[in-house]
Amino acid sequence: AARGEGSCAPVPEFLTDEQREIRDLARRFADEVVVPAAPQWDREPTFPKDVLAQMGELGLLGACIPAEYGGAGADFVAYVLAIEEISRGDAGLGVTFAVHVSAGQLPILAHGTTDQIERLIPQAAQGPELFAFAPTASASGSAARTPPTSIGAG
Repeated sequence: AARGEGSCAPVPEFLTDEQREIRDLARRFADEVVVPAAPQWDREPTFPKDVLAQMGELGLLGACIPAEYGGAGADFVAYVLAIEEISRGDAGLGVTFAVHVSAGQLPILAHGTTDQIERLIPQAAQGPELFAFAPTASASGSAARTPPTSIGAG
């Protein structure tokens, strides 16, 4: 049955117009660009820098970054909706997108100096620069959740 048909009442729409616009933009991009390319990314050891650049040009990489720093100025819900749509096309690209914003841009916005914010965030929000997360520790490799710790005496 179509949405809203049958014994259940239709689901009310809780998204704002801006959230729907960003979701729909990410959905179209995923359908037109990501989905057709994803199988090749799985077969070949490539990183889709050009696709991330396109996401930056569309404003997706800066969806929840304030406009004064080159972002779209949307809220966190819009950003998460964009991640969901991109991840539907390719989970790896969705994770790259999420890390770029959540582990890269947002901590700098929250805790960076004015110089760091002004120098780094516009380039990241618009796509020329990409943040990454690459933890390593001699005893745990890349297990970011469980880094080795020790408490010494004294």
